[in-house]
This record gives sequence, C-alpha cells and structure tokens, in this order.
Amino acid sequence: MKKIFVISLLLSLNLAAQTPDVRDHFKTAFDLYESGKYQDAIIEYSTYLVKNPDDEAAYYNRALAKYMMTDYKDALIDYNTSIEKGRKKFDAVYGKGLCWFYLKNYDDAIKEFDKSIAINPSHGKSYIFKAAALHIQDKNKEALPIVNKGIELDPKYEWGYFYRSKIKFYTNDLKGALADADKSISIKPNNEFYFQRGFVQLELKNYEASVVDYDTVIKHNVKDADAWYNRGLCKLDLKKYEEAKFDFDKSIEINPTKSDAYHNRALCKYYLLSYKDAITDFNAAIDLSPKFYKAYTYRGAALYHLKQYQDALADLNKSITIKKDYESSYYYRAMIKYMLVNDTGAINDCNVALSYRKSYDTYLQRGLSKYQMKDYNGALLDYDEAIKLNPKYARAFLERGICYYTQQIDNMAIMEFTKAIEIKPDYGEAYYYRALSENYSGKKDESCKDFKKAVDFKYEKAAAKMAEVCK
Repeated sequence: MKKIFVISLLLSLNLAAQTPDVRDHFKTAFDLYESGKYQDAIIEYSTYLVKNPDDEAAYYNRALAKYMMTDYKDALIDYNTSIEKGRKKFDAVYGKGLCWFYLKNYDDAIKEFDKSIAINPSHGKSYIFKAAALHIQDKNKEALPIVNKGIELDPKYEWGYFYRSKIKFYTNDLKGALADADKSISIKPNNEFYFQRGFVQLELKNYEASVVDYDTVIKHNVKDADAWYNRGLCKLDLKKYEEAKFDFDKSIEINPTKSDAYHNRALCKYYLLSYKDAITDFNAAIDLSPKFYKAYTYRGAALYHLKQYQDALADLNKSITIKKDYESSYYYRAMIKYMLVNDTGAINDCNVALSYRKSYDTYLQRGLSKYQMKDYNGALLDYDEAIKLNPKYARAFLERGICYYTQQIDNMAIMEFTKAIEIKPDYGEAYYYRALSENYSGKKDESCKDFKKAVDFKYEKAAAKMAEVCK
C-alpha cells in the first residue's frame, strides 16, 4: 500500500535568525522531501538538528520522511520528540498511529487515533484507520460506524471505501462491500482495490467478473501469489480446470508454502482424471497441513478411482477423525464401502451425509446399496429423491430403470432408459438396458437397434449380447 499524508512545514520561529547555511539545510530538506528523495531529506534534517535540537517542526518533518521510507520505528522516535519539543497539532499523533498500524501494533495505533480524534474531531482519516485497525482485530461491527464517520468527514478518500468494503464483507453485506470496492476504484485505481473487488466478486460467485479484476492485479504485479491463487479458484468453479491448474502452478511457484494451492491444483487434476498426479499434490497439501481433512477426503476419492480401496478407506477414516461434520467424507466413504460390498456401512454413511446436506449424488449412492441388498422399493425412493433434486440426472433415471428391469417391469424400465437417453444421447449403458427390456417385451427390432447404439457408444457388454439376440 502506498501511504500518503500531506507534509505540513512550519518553520520554527527563530529560523530567520539562523545563519544562511543552517536555514539552507531546512529548506533543502523540505525540497528533497517534496521531490520524493526521502533519504536525502533525512540527512539534511539531521544536519539542521545538530544546530537546532529544539525545533519540533524539523523532528516532525524528519519523521514524515522516515515514514515514507517505511522506517516506522525511527519515525515514532521523531514524532515523540516533536511532541516533547512542543508540537500540539493532531498530525504528529496521527502519524504515530499510522506507524503503529503498519508495525501491526493495532492496540497502540487505536490509542493514537483516539488522541488524534480528540484533538481534531473532524479528521476523517483518523476514524478510517482506527476502523481499519479494529477490522484487522476482527471487530468489524464496532468498526463499521467509525469508518462511516470517517467517510462522512472525508468522502473523497479512496482508502475509506476500501476499508469499509472489507468491513462490510465480514459483516455479510456483500452487495455493500462490492459497491464500496467500486467506489474506491472510481476515485483512484489501485491494485489492492482491484484485489478486494475480485475477492468480493468471488464470494458472490460472479466468477467471470472476479477473473477480470484479478487479471488487472496480475498485469501490474505478476508476483502476487494470492492473485494467481484466487483467479485459480474462480476458474476451478467455472470448471476451466486446465486454466485453473495453470494459475495454481504460478501461485505455488511464487509461494510454495500454501497448502490450499496444492489442494486446489490437485482438484483440477482430479477433475481432469489425472488421479496419480492429483495424489502427488494432495500429499504435498497434507505434508504442509497434516490436519487438512479435505485433502484426505479427495485423496481417498482419487485412490477410489484407482481401485485402491483399502488405502482410500484409510484416508476417509482419517478425514472423519479430524472433521466429523464434513459430509463429503461420508459420501466418498460410502462409495468405497459399496465397492467393498459393505452395503450396510455404505447406507449408514449416506444417512450421515444426508443429515448434513441433501445431495442427489448421496441419494443415488444410498439407492445403489439398497438395490444391492435387494431393497428395490427403498432404492426406488432414493432414486426418486435424487431426480427431484436434479431432474437432469441421467444416471438416476438409468438406475431407476435397472431397478424396474430387475423386477421385470419392462414398460416402466423402458420409460426410464428413454429419459436417460434424452438427457444424455451418447449413454451407451442406457441403450444396452433399454435393448434388454425391449427384447424381453418382444420388441426385437427396437432391441437390435438399441444394441447397435450401445456398441457404437462403446458399452462393453453390448457386442456379445447383440450377437446373441440379433442373429
């Protein structure tokens, strides 16, 4: 953050009585400060103070230069000396508050901002930075009326809107946070403001808009690991897995210590079906954060897809030990137990997962286990629930059709398989089972056409059955 406040040069009353060379040091120091040559200004003020050790204005001005050099500890010394030498203005106290703020000593910063406000109740920036310090201490409800007062007093100060955006974000006023982020950018664009707006847009699930803001941040600072990371999150949610993986690559390259970056890169690889590569990144995430329960969950899911069921089960058990209310862990453990023919265990895990969140995938999984236990009515009820939650869930129509087919209710089965095919026209398995049902219903021509479709869509069982039926 670029930190700016206006220099107020007050020449000491006896400056005119000083020798020209002494006066020149003061003037030269001021000119150097104004031109941004802060280190040179400090040297000139120091030279001047050798002969004028009681000039409070020189200490104050040297403090400003040190502040601009981010030498906050030494700036504090000069602010204090300036006050001891008789400076009564709020600006020295406010300057002390800023130094404590950037030294992350927020309690002392707040004390100084309070003193500044007591001296000058109309100084908006003192309210704004006091609110910022409270925000950093997670005292956002307390901070909100204070930042509002600061903006009322100084409505053109862009940082006021920036900090109020952050405060509103954490008081769940996302629309207000977005409006303030917009306002800060409209006054004076700044990378931190674009980052904040992108962050709010991400939370609002306005992923495309968030990507645009992070594009701007990265354009101006390609070493901002968090910007790459957040843009990766947006692209992950947009299912642009290759692009998201690239962003996480860049974030990790800049900051290889962020476990979340490895985890989310692993998710990209997982959704791209690169399960072995995903496991490598899940391992890295767990190495950095041994209690990262989501990494255990999804590493277990990746192991499941690699048919390493016992290792997968161990990961899911570990995840649940760490975090007992993460529903995805129970869902994936149910899938593994189903493959291990532990249907009672799978159903129990589905029940727990559904107690946390009603998910069509979990209803389907519970239905599969009930079907495997020959509880066809129970399976049908679960498939019904899955379809209610997701009317375009082709797999649920397929499984409901298989349930009817198993019970020899072929007319109902054909309807379900047809619906699955309408949703997913290349669904080879649905063509195969519809062909079976049609064959048992005496519709040989339709059956053979569907077997042919199943073969075309590379459903493995279809060729042999077609050869048997369609002679």
